[in-house]
Amino acid sequence: MPVFAVVNQMSGVGKTTTAVNLASALGPVGAPSLLVDCDPQGDASANAGQGITTIGVYGALINGDLAACVAPTAAQQVDLMMSSPRLRHLEYHLRRRTEAVETRLRDVLTPIRSTYTHIFLDCPSDLGLLTINALIAADAVIVPVRASEGVMDQFGELRETLERIRREHNPTLHVFGVLIAMYDGRLEESREAAAMVKQRYPQLAFNTRIPYDPAVHQAAEAGEPLVLHEPTSAAARAYNDLTREFAGRLSFARV
Repeated sequence: MPVFAVVNQMSGVGKTTTAVNLASALGPVGAPSLLVDCDPQGDASANAGQGITTIGVYGALINGDLAACVAPTAAQQVDLMMSSPRLRHLEYHLRRRTEAVETRLRDVLTPIRSTYTHIFLDCPSDLGLLTINALIAADAVIVPVRASEGVMDQFGELRETLERIRREHNPTLHVFGVLIAMYDGRLEESREAAAMVKQRYPQLAFNTRIPYDPAVHQAAEAGEPLVLHEPTSAAARAYNDLTREFAGRLSFARV
């Protein structure tokens, strides 16, 4: 089943919120999903309302013990492979066990891909080993971008990395969609940024825009997905719209 890396090397663009809420909105409508928190910071793990496992992604990558690495979340039919601060030292420990350090996540996920309809990989805000692992493991990427001045600067380094991954490891990797997040239609710079993304990437930009909404931070503080914590908020409604657009785009892609 499809594996999506939610990626942007910049922080504060809505990667974690998008990964958590897409997975959490898809599960209850009959699409069992796995959320893999590849970021040592662990925000997806904190925001998913998860059951606790102390092993998570680090244990899966080091030992391959998947049964002990996955826990249920607050959302129906959504599991989590949680983060750990030990991921910061992953490369050192992984190189002592295997030479295939860049493809380890792909190897770990392969046996459980058929268990889930979708797998979402929440990536760190850099293009280091964990993000490289996610891009090699993924079928496609979702790129959230902040609707602000300099929006196109968020693509350059990432585009070069995607081209290298396709050339060296994963030739079918592609961009599934570009998501405009933290959109504020009252601000000219926000409107201009959204228009620029849509003009430059007309086939890739999602029609749904995620608005700036304090409810996002409130849900994060409560440790719950936004679509469950504040389902009537503007951002939660937008994520539900995105979920429908995502499902429709995926169905079209499969035809």
